[in-house]
Amino acid sequence: MTFLEIFSLARYLQRAKVFAGSSQHETFGLLPLEARACGTPSVVRKNSSYTTLAPNGYGGYVVDNDSEKDMADKIAQILSLDDVQWKKVSNEAVESTRRYSWAAIAQSCADVYRNEVKKSRKL
Repeated sequence: MTFLEIFSLARYLQRAKVFAGSSQHETFGLLPLEARACGTPSVVRKNSSYTTLAPNGYGGYVVDNDSEKDMADKIAQILSLDDVQWKKVSNEAVESTRRYSWAAIAQSCADVYRNEVKKSRKL
């Protein structure tokens, strides 16, 4: 992906009112994470990795896999928010991605290595 394509994707995600992750089975997906980092609330299916990104009601919703009606209702609910309510949900979406920053991931990896070294010294 070129820089221009990445920049364009970020602009689209920033302008979107909602991200709908309709996949029923998904490994860790970057697109919903990127959308939330751009402030776009999400509606995702329960049996996907997306649920770790979106605690229900915090920056979006998690719906049952077999409920298209519930997904449509939650999307409509986000789209019907006034500007103040939408900004609150948007801020929650951004906040929910902080644990996936490069610094947070690097710290988690360092902690794992540090703990393993400590365990090996006890042997």
